[in-house]
This record gives sequence, C-alpha cells and structure tokens, in this order.
Amino acid sequence: MAYTLNTGHALYGNLIELIGVQSGELVSHKTARTFTKHADASYGSGSWGEHLRTVSAGYTNKGASFTPAIGVNTTSITSYTVVTVLNGSGSNEASLSLGSGSPLVYGPGLSSGKINGMRAASVGTTSLGTGARMLSLCRIGETAEKLYYDAGNVEYNATGLSPSYADSGTSSNYVGIVARGPSCNLDIVWIAVFDKELSSTEISDLFGTLGASNAFGLVTSGDTTAPSISSPSVTSVGTTTGTGNITTDEGNGTLYSVVSTSATAPSVAQIQAGQDHTGASAVWAGNQAVSSTGAKTFSITGLASSTSYYAHFQHKDSSNNNSTLSTSAQFTTATPDTTNPTLTGSVTISAKTTTSYTASWPSGSDNVAVTGYEYRLNAGSWVDVGNVLTTNISARTPGATDTFEVRAYDASANKSTPALSVSVTLLIGTITIPAVKDWGTGNLKTSQTGVQVDIHTISTGALLVRKTGQTTHATTGVCVVQDAAIADATTYEVITRFSDGSKGMWDYTASLT
Repeated sequence: MAYTLNTGHALYGNLIELIGVQSGELVSHKTARTFTKHADASYGSGSWGEHLRTVSAGYTNKGASFTPAIGVNTTSITSYTVVTVLNGSGSNEASLSLGSGSPLVYGPGLSSGKINGMRAASVGTTSLGTGARMLSLCRIGETAEKLYYDAGNVEYNATGLSPSYADSGTSSNYVGIVARGPSCNLDIVWIAVFDKELSSTEISDLFGTLGASNAFGLVTSGDTTAPSISSPSVTSVGTTTGTGNITTDEGNGTLYSVVSTSATAPSVAQIQAGQDHTGASAVWAGNQAVSSTGAKTFSITGLASSTSYYAHFQHKDSSNNNSTLSTSAQFTTATPDTTNPTLTGSVTISAKTTTSYTASWPSGSDNVAVTGYEYRLNAGSWVDVGNVLTTNISARTPGATDTFEVRAYDASANKSTPALSVSVTLLIGTITIPAVKDWGTGNLKTSQTGVQVDIHTISTGALLVRKTGQTTHATTGVCVVQDAAIADATTYEVITRFSDGSKGMWDYTASLT
C-alpha cells in the first residue's frame, strides 16, 4: 500500500524525516534517500504492518545503511526527538534503532528488554518484553535526555550528557545498530525524527494513531476523511447499568466510549486508552469493531447508583482518521430498590401421589414489580421457578412429610418474608386390619406391641413385605400397616403374629393414604 505524508498533521512542520517500510522496501518520506539492506537483514510483517528485521551480529551492524545521512544542525536545533515503532524485538537487546555518524543522531533502542538511550546510563527500569512497542528519545539542549515508551510513559529523565552538543554535522546514516553490546534484533516499522522535544501528550497522540497495515498518523493511505458521529445518548438506565447509543457515517474502524462524572471530554488518545479527561481510568470504558454505518450501542456496566454521568464517544476509522468526540447529555443512575415484596395467603397442594405433588400459591405484590418466585423443601436450598404461580414437586419418598416454603422476589433481589409454608405428607400403600381379635377367646387384641405382619401376594403366595414392631390401637384393636411396596386397590393375604404366639390370617385390600 502506498503512503503519503499527512501534511495536515500537527507535527508535520517539525518532521525532519520519516522512514518506513512500503511493499518490502525502506522508504524515506521527506527527503529522497537510497537504502542498502544488509544481506542478513530481512523484511517481514507483524502487528503494525511491514517491518525491517535487523539481526544479531556480534558487534557488526546488520540493518540498512542509507545516503544521504539524516542531519540535524544542533547549533540551531537545540533539541530533537526520535520516535521508533517496533513490531517486536529480541529478548537480550543492546541496540539503537538509528545511529552511525560522528557525532550521532540517536534513535531509541533496547537494552535487555528495557528502553535504551544515548549513553550507558540511559536505560529505563520497566521490562518491556519482546512485543510491539513505540519508543521515543528526546535530546534536550546540550545535556538532558528523556526516554518514553508507548503512550507517553516517561521511562528515563536525566541530565549529564556530554556538553559538546552544538554541531552542524550531527547525523545518522544507519537503521538498526548495536550499542554497548553485540545484539541488535529489531523489527522496525517506523522511525520519525523531529526538530524539537515532543511532549508526553504529543507522543501519546502519535501512539494512538498506530494501527495495522502500517497505519500511522504522520501518513495517509488514501482515505483522509474522518468519521462523523452523532446522536450520543444513554438509555435504559438502571441502578448500575445503561445502554450507550451513537450513530456513525463510516462502516469500518473502531468505536470507543468512556463514561465519566465530568462533562469535559477526554482527548482522542485518552478515550482510546480508556481514560477520562484527567488521564485516570474511566468509570467504564469499551470499544467495538465497526462493520456498518448507522446506530451502534454499548452495554455500560459497573456504575454507582444514584450518580450522574456523561458518556463520551469517538470513532477511529481503518485509515486512522479520528472523529471528533461526542458527549451525551447527563444521565443519572437509579436509586436502589430495598423494599421487599409481599406474599400473603396460603399454599394449595394438589395432584398428590406417593412421590409427587403440585404446589400453587397466590400472586405477590411489590413497590416496583414481582419478577419471580422460589421455593425450598425442608429448609434446604431455594429453587428459582421464575415468574409462575405453580410448580410440580417430584422424586419424593412415599409417606414422607415435606415442609414446602415459597417466597416472591423482585429485580433487585429483595425477598418476601416470611415465606408461605405448608406441610405435605406423601401418599403410601396402606392396609388396615380392623378389630384384631384372639381366635380362641374372641377378645380384642388391643395395645399390642411387637406385632409381626406378613403381607403375601395372593396369586403367587410370595412374601411381599414383612413389617415388624407393629402395634394395635388401645381401644379398637385396629392395626394399620404402611409400606411403599403395597399397591393401591390390591388384595393381599395378611398374616399377623403376636408376641404371645397367637396369629391371625385374612385377605385385605390396600389403599393409598
């Protein structure tokens, strides 16, 4: 892709030279220069597009020389800045991106993964790793130097350089040199030389224009029209959330949004870094790729309740053209709902079987709205059933008794209290043996304990179940036997054996009770 200098850029008037890679070749954009790549160096591509890869070569430079050299008359230009964009680097660097001259115009490099400057002591403290980076070196007057990485992060700021600085012949004619060590492995995308000390804001703004396919704010690739965004707003505002809305006229690039408590808009670089106008992290920040024009939305989360905010929006297109910022009207999050719903009345049980039943309850009420119900059994965990007034309970134990509780809740997770409660006893197979009598005397066998009852299937005579420790009623002599194995409406042969050795036998029909 062909690039041309962006003459409308705020720093264009300060640009001495811009070197980049275009279609597999080094290109200078301000002054025609001839580049001679070392045979061991190579061209490649990475996060920010095409690059020149210099190589480790002992103390031999293996990057690319060029003529004529870049000259800086430091008698009249008392300060300069060199900005270098890298797709990556080696892990044990001792390099500079620009150099070779006497005296030198220095370009920033790396020393063991930290930013490297003009002299042995000019080394940063932050380990930058081997990934994509932007490094900046500012020579300030005769003795001072500052080093930055990425979005204007100051890494080194000191004086003490050699005072013999004013020289009309200060220059550089080589891309990628070894410096205080034998290693120079840099993937160089851009080198920009300026005739002044850049501020951290200017450096940050440059960093914010970097993008894939060699996108950089100092150049254009055909499209120079910035997106236009409109109709900023925040709707569907809750206690901690809202929906950000913005409309754009371009269907490419990236939309950015931040939320802050101030109506003052951040800078382009700040909003793209997720910051408010002070440079602090925004209350909320988000971005999204754009593939079509029209209305776009952001899901805003993590806000404080009962608080007023503004949403700020910005669009950077795929050619790194930045829209102006657009700010919504003030919006205020809701006050939290702390009122519990009310649930009165009683629970109704129906369709009861040996293992299941249906529970139903009345509608609850709330100052806002009931949004659902939950139940629990026997003081266990609460189960959410949604906004319904009935539920089926299954897989229970025949004859067991459940305590069923239900409560209402609202969107703020407030719960009704106390919960409605009902006791439910599951059905079970039952045989009632009426008026057990002694066969010999005819007397009722009341208050008997330790009674053994054998229940047999009539068709086969097989023992279905044996129940021990049964009792008879104190006045009626009735003996009631229950077991899950006993089937409803089925007749069984029942034999009773008492502790005195007597026994009785009869056929009885079971029921569910």
